[in-house]
Amino acid sequence: MIHPSDKIEEGKKLSIKGLEGYLNYETIRKKKEGILFPVSISTTPLVIDGQAKGEIGTYIDITGRKQLEEKLKKLANFDSLTGSCSRRYGLNLLNRQIKLARRRKTPVLLAYTDIDNFKYINDNFGHEEGDKVLKNVVKLLKSTLREIDIICRMGGDEFLLIFPDSSLKDASLIKERINKNLTRLNHYLKKPYKIDLSIGLSGYNPDIPLPIDELIRIADKKMYEDKKNKKHKNE
Repeated sequence: MIHPSDKIEEGKKLSIKGLEGYLNYETIRKKKEGILFPVSISTTPLVIDGQAKGEIGTYIDITGRKQLEEKLKKLANFDSLTGSCSRRYGLNLLNRQIKLARRRKTPVLLAYTDIDNFKYINDNFGHEEGDKVLKNVVKLLKSTLREIDIICRMGGDEFLLIFPDSSLKDASLIKERINKNLTRLNHYLKKPYKIDLSIGLSGYNPDIPLPIDELIRIADKKMYEDKKNKKHKNE
């Protein structure tokens, strides 16, 4: 093990600290073939005649542990079925976006959406087919929205979409794009059922700020209004 060039000074400081007492530290080292890898360094002073004459150091390759930590972090932050943000992580991201918007005096658009007749699909075609629908919907949303937009699975077939630097003025264009891509998706899949979404929107206005819970409640309420309106049209 050798120091990467930018870790030489760090190594010197660790050597000095190691003489003062027990030390445990996580950092990066390099294998002889040039591969960087994470290590845990533990050092204990080597005391002879009451004086620290050196130190005993132990280097442990913690690559496996770091990979496991990243895997657990991903499992906590992302929905394992669809790859969208988990509810907890998505709400944390929304909180950050609202704080950022408050400082910058910029808007944030929220969309609460669910899949129409999802229970019918599960009951008549099986839960495996329902899972495919969820995956296809998230793929569609990812291909339709911008990279900075956030897709959060709130539970079941419900999703919260977060659009930074967007307002209710952008709502009609966003819905138009989603509906256009839904038409294409249904045409491509040729399933005995139709995938459709009900969408409700609300907007964070920095001049008239509303709490996050209220923004979600408004979007959720408008989503159910959208669902009712479509049912009346089909009757």
